[in-house]
Order: sequence, then structure tokens, then C-alpha cells
Amino acid sequence: MSADVIVVGGGLAGSTLSAVLARQGRSVLMIERETKFKDRVRGESMLPWGVAAARRLNVFDDLVVAGAHRVPFFNTYAMGTMTEHRPLPETTPTSDGCLHMYHPDLQETLVATAVKAGAQCIGINNRDLRTFTVDRELAIRLRPSIPADRIVVAESGIRNGADVARLRDAGVDAILVGETLMRAHDPAAVLRGLLAG
Repeated sequence: MSADVIVVGGGLAGSTLSAVLARQGRSVLMIERETKFKDRVRGESMLPWGVAAARRLNVFDDLVVAGAHRVPFFNTYAMGTMTEHRPLPETTPTSDGCLHMYHPDLQETLVATAVKAGAQCIGINNRDLRTFTVDRELAIRLRPSIPADRIVVAESGIRNGADVARLRDAGVDAILVGETLMRAHDPAAVLRGLLAG
């Protein structure tokens, strides 16, 4: 597998960049470690200049169809009393309001947009980043739900050649190994064992 561009991270910027480049005919490999996006305090309120950028990058309609809420005004309050009402479409250079969307839904929408545009890779992290527990079967269970033409990378919890062989037999295309090599007394021997799988 070769790619013109490798994008590490399928968040807001990574997914949008992957979609734009794929639409331009580039071969894009996008790697994302999370299988389910967590709620974070970012992305929920897209200000008018961000909405204008979403329009230019051709992802605005996908966000609206997926449930983003258009907000046409910005109110300022002091001590419970409104002190300013600003109608955004009439007071912004691009005539855009804000766009509000639950962060995980926004990320999932942009990843789906990138895949639809032709981005080629999906990363499955076997480690739950909230509890740090590892489910070594996760990538194997999820592989059938991913289009066959996508490159699938299994990440975390890969210990030996037997794990590699099981992932390969399940249709996983690549692996990301970190902790196993970092904790090894002889990383070269561990790597040889992984490659033997």
C-alpha cells in the first residue's frame, strides 16, 4: 500500500483534511486511534469564520444533515439581563451564523465524510483510553463492519506473533505496537517474534 498523504488523527482537522485531499484525487491514509469518540469541550460551537471555512471545505452540508444546529444570533447577558443581541448573518463578513454540534457526533460525521471521499484507513485502538483496559478482540470484532477496501490498523495490546497472526487472519492490514516494544528487555527479539506471526 502506498499513499500520497498520511494523516495521523481523525479529529476535526484530520478528517476534514483527509476528505479535501481525497476529493482532489490524492491517495490518503488516515489513522485514528479511537473507535468511539469521547465528549470534549471543543468543537461544540463553531463560530462564523469556522462555518465559512466548513463551507469552503465542502463539509458544512454533511454537518447540518447529521444534526448540527444553526444559531443565527449571539446574545450577551450581564446579571441575567440581555445587553446585546447580535444577528450574526447581518454582522459577519460571510453572512454566516454559528453552528453547534455535540462533539462526538461532529467527529464521527467528519470521519464518515473522509471515508466517503476515499480516505483509506481506519485505526482501531484495542485500549479503552478511559480505563486503559485492553480488549484484544476488539479489532477482530469490528473488522467485518468496515468496508473491505479500507486499510485497517489494529492498535494496542499486541504482544506476540500469535496476536499478529490472529489479526491478519481476521483481515486486519497493519498493526501499531508501542508498549510491548518499550517494555521489552530485547526489543529486537520481540520485533522478530511479531514479524514471525
